[in-house]
Amino acid sequence: MKHLMLVLAAMLMPVMLFGQQKLIENAMKNRQNGHFKGQFYGVRNTSEILLYKELQSYCEQNGLYHRGAEWKKVMDLNTITYFEILPMDEVDEFIYTDKCEFTSKPSFDALFATGKGWFFTDDISVQLDNIKWSGTVRNGLINGYGTGYCKNLKDQIYYFISGEFEDGFPKGEVVFAVYEYKYEKSILKGVFLPTRITFGEMSDGMAWVKRALDKKYGFVSADGRYVATDKYVRVIQPFRNGRAEVVQIDGKEIIINKNCNFVGYTELQQGKDAEQHRLEEEKRLAEQRRIQDSLDRIERARVEEERRRAEHERKIIVNCNYKLWSKGDHICYVFPNGSYKDKIACGTLEEWNENRTKAHIKIVTSPSNSLTYDGELLEKNNTFWISTQGTKWHLAIEGEFEKSLEYDNSKKSPDVIYVNNQSSSDVRRYNDCSYCHGSGRLKCLSCHGSGWDSWDDKTCTSCRGQGTEQCYHCGGTGKE
Repeated sequence: MKHLMLVLAAMLMPVMLFGQQKLIENAMKNRQNGHFKGQFYGVRNTSEILLYKELQSYCEQNGLYHRGAEWKKVMDLNTITYFEILPMDEVDEFIYTDKCEFTSKPSFDALFATGKGWFFTDDISVQLDNIKWSGTVRNGLINGYGTGYCKNLKDQIYYFISGEFEDGFPKGEVVFAVYEYKYEKSILKGVFLPTRITFGEMSDGMAWVKRALDKKYGFVSADGRYVATDKYVRVIQPFRNGRAEVVQIDGKEIIINKNCNFVGYTELQQGKDAEQHRLEEEKRLAEQRRIQDSLDRIERARVEEERRRAEHERKIIVNCNYKLWSKGDHICYVFPNGSYKDKIACGTLEEWNENRTKAHIKIVTSPSNSLTYDGELLEKNNTFWISTQGTKWHLAIEGEFEKSLEYDNSKKSPDVIYVNNQSSSDVRRYNDCSYCHGSGRLKCLSCHGSGWDSWDDKTCTSCRGQGTEQCYHCGGTGKE
């Protein structure tokens, strides 16, 4: 049965083709009577068998475009039930009316003038001939406000422009658009690509341009050539005598030539740079002075420390003379090396031997209760004899005893008692203050025990040069 239907359709083909031709011819007559110029006209087929390839062939032979075909099955054939047609000679009007997406534009019939003008995109420019223009044409160039288009059949491109022109060159804000189209089997397809660019006044053969894309400025020459596109953020002064003033992306104000090459900085920028340099130089000098003052204070402190050390060593040599010693005096020993270098052990003079060749001392402070001197343990309250001939012990210099208290560790560890066979270290044999070790004095927090204010280069006002102050834990009593 299927083969029979196909044979029947083949026999009826000449009749079908004649019916299709009449259908389209009648549709074109109805279209003309309805004044649908520049618009696709819809045709509905309810009786004829119309094949798609035959519709396509007919449109190609008769200069028609078609679109929007619909079909259904008739005798196992896909027959078209609806389609739209447009004569090729009305494509310009259709594209201008239907595809040009300018917000406001004159009618197609208003494009009666023809002239030349420049067309720009974000990065290229071209001079167009035969622009259909709604404004005026003077000396063959488009002028005034208007809208127009120009087509390039070779590249299948429509160029649209809308804005103000003077002698073919754009002024102010102008919209340019490209409509790239193509034909595929008598079907028209394309895409509308608009660009908005603002042009400054032509001055000295150059005009600035600003792209809406990135708000950056560039320049074009009178012959429509892009010299720069997006190099500047502002134009200060248009071109005069071959020079213009602009603001670079980095904010610098510069002078450029007609090739948009750097010539120099503006006077205002030079003033800004000079002021910036002055401020930076002042800052540098102030920092240099601050560093030098700091170095000077450090040097003064170093010199003062050396002076004190020399004076201290001189006093030690003098105070090694046992003839200056008296009972009850503090006698000190300075460790010369090792981990306890410059630390001080201190004791009190208890008594002499008959010819004063030896002195009996009692240890008061020591940096460690495990240190020894000539085999004698330097532990708190320990007593022993020292030689007064060529001795390394000396009469305590002012502040030396207080300094020895800072790192005193001569005290015996508290004894451990046992209660029910459990050890406890809560009971101590000594009730001396655990902070000042019974001396009632602590290192001065202001000068850190030096007795000298190195910042103001004078005697410490808190301890009055003594290097110690009353223990705030025991109130100066030395007891817990």
